[in-house]
Amino acid sequence: PGKIITMNDTNEDETKHIHIEDANNGFLNMLLRAAHYIQSIKFRGNNVISGIDSVILGNAPASESVAIFGVRPPRYPFYMLSGTLCDFVQFAIDYFLYKTIGLEDPSICWALGFGLSIVVRHTSHRYLVFGRYVGGYWRSLGRMYLGYSIIIVLSTIFNLIMTKILSVSHYLAWVITLLWTGLVNYFILKKLWSFGGNDNDKKIEDEQENELSIESSIERGEG
Repeated sequence: PGKIITMNDTNEDETKHIHIEDANNGFLNMLLRAAHYIQSIKFRGNNVISGIDSVILGNAPASESVAIFGVRPPRYPFYMLSGTLCDFVQFAIDYFLYKTIGLEDPSICWALGFGLSIVVRHTSHRYLVFGRYVGGYWRSLGRMYLGYSIIIVLSTIFNLIMTKILSVSHYLAWVITLLWTGLVNYFILKKLWSFGGNDNDKKIEDEQENELSIESSIERGEG
């Protein structure tokens, strides 16, 4: 027989769900308040930075919403920022495998570190560079792994040649391999990740209205 669900069980589940939602909303509200404060900073009468609200809410990536002194930087610097942050994650995975687990083969460490870091890159690129997932999270992640698979193989072979044949040290080979893969990855992602076309145009048009609504809500909360 299946489990009999009592009113107490239902209330307990609902209470847990409410607590989780409250925690999520509280964290989001904290981020929005921080963004509101940062965006209120002015220099000679001009806002230093704007558009952070849209990034936090997932309405648009930083490359399409963030402006510095009213000027929106090109997309590639945001890709470099996102990629650099994720490179630190990849390095941490590599270092953990090498120093803690004791995996001594540099090329295997590279392949595993690169492969595992793609999950983080997928999320980071969504918020900082390319915007909303096309076809949902899992399809987008699968497409990214599929597109990156050839680079994982080629970069691992390159790393293997560097370390086994040319006798380059583990982390010098890691840096050299990283340098060329970063540029190649950008062009792969441009093909894999749809820029949204008309959807992006509509999204950008709605940004100012959304941000005004957010700021009004925050100000009412502060009051």
